[in-house]
Amino acid sequence: MLTRSSSVSDTVSPAGAAAIPLSAVEHLFLEYLRPSEHLQIGGLLRLTGPPPDLADVREVVLARLPAWPNLSSVVSDTRPPCWVPATTIDLADQVREWLCAPGTELRAAVEQIMALPLARNRPLWELWIVHGAEIDEWTAVLKAHHTVVDGTSIIRLGQHLLSAAGPSAPVSATTATRPAVERARRWSLVRGSMRYLGRLLPLARSPFIPCAETGDRRFAWACVDRELMHSIAHHHGVTVNDVFLAAFAGALRAWPDTPWRHGRPQPVWTLVPVDLRPRSGEHANGNSVANLRIRLPCAEPDPLRRLAGIAASTHSAASADHVAVSGAAQRSFPKWLILAMARLLFSGSHISIVASNMPGLEEPATFAGGVGSEFIALGPLIPGHRLGAFLVSSHDQFSISVVTDDSLPDGRGLADLWVRAVLELAALRTESGG
Repeated sequence: MLTRSSSVSDTVSPAGAAAIPLSAVEHLFLEYLRPSEHLQIGGLLRLTGPPPDLADVREVVLARLPAWPNLSSVVSDTRPPCWVPATTIDLADQVREWLCAPGTELRAAVEQIMALPLARNRPLWELWIVHGAEIDEWTAVLKAHHTVVDGTSIIRLGQHLLSAAGPSAPVSATTATRPAVERARRWSLVRGSMRYLGRLLPLARSPFIPCAETGDRRFAWACVDRELMHSIAHHHGVTVNDVFLAAFAGALRAWPDTPWRHGRPQPVWTLVPVDLRPRSGEHANGNSVANLRIRLPCAEPDPLRRLAGIAASTHSAASADHVAVSGAAQRSFPKWLILAMARLLFSGSHISIVASNMPGLEEPATFAGGVGSEFIALGPLIPGHRLGAFLVSSHDQFSISVVTDDSLPDGRGLADLWVRAVLELAALRTESGG
């Protein structure tokens, strides 16, 4: 349990938790726990009304920490590293305030917050209350190292910390596995793993003009109507994720300084994470995903053919038993083998871009009298890569966020081009009688 310190009002002392070894994937992400790397993942929620009192926010966080053990833990310096209870947690370090200077854009504040390193001797997460960028509006920015959470669990964590009622506690990531994964046999793992290794060819190449990474991360985002996305998917018999990726391929095709603008067709391979958690409504913290390798047909000029190609490629990858095999392999294979496969998985020879579609908020978020108007995912930049795209749903819209290394053109243009590509697919649906 957590007990309040009698001397420091914002300091708590966890007790009773045992050391838990890091999983192989968490160990891999830990290797990138350096200021020059950007394995921080996060999300922002924009809310109406005046900002809440920081002491009130800390009270809420204090009451909800016990349900998420990783939030009260640090990574040990032992070999192998483990999650161990933090000696103390100073909520003044974990829950903080950012006052924007007059004329400062919210995006600039978010970029500065996400650029701040997370201290290894403290729990690897922070919650920032940002205000001053807009009148009668404030923003909650939650960030954590990828060792602590993946894309799905960062959203559930935000719901847990900021919802009015506080959702139920998550289940352990080590127990949140699908029954099909539990029943996978060793020979199926070997066969499935070999089949997946066969999908590593052809090798990927960067689709961008070669240049050195700056290490500075930029964010941009844009939104479209939720019903519009579902309508396009329904009309063409595909998934929302297919629409997301097809529109993103079209946006890349139109983005400045890409090969297709100069008549040099080049395939782009993206990594699409798939959540391994059960469908029962429970949501684990930690990292629990499989990854599909999908080819983006950026060289294809016809938007409907791009959509059909994405749908076929996604169906082929998902039906190859890779999702079930991946979950079982993460628990059954030795850690050294999982680390080696993961390094290959995230390398520039395997993928060019990470593009993730994450479930979001089904109901409007409310906290401290404010109503959430927009939720944006703040994805990581995998070392060696300069671009990522992340789609998240809310009760009335889908939001795309683009993260780029500063060596690439402004991501705001890419986010706007994605919206234009979605609207193009919507217009084609209308023209064909949808």
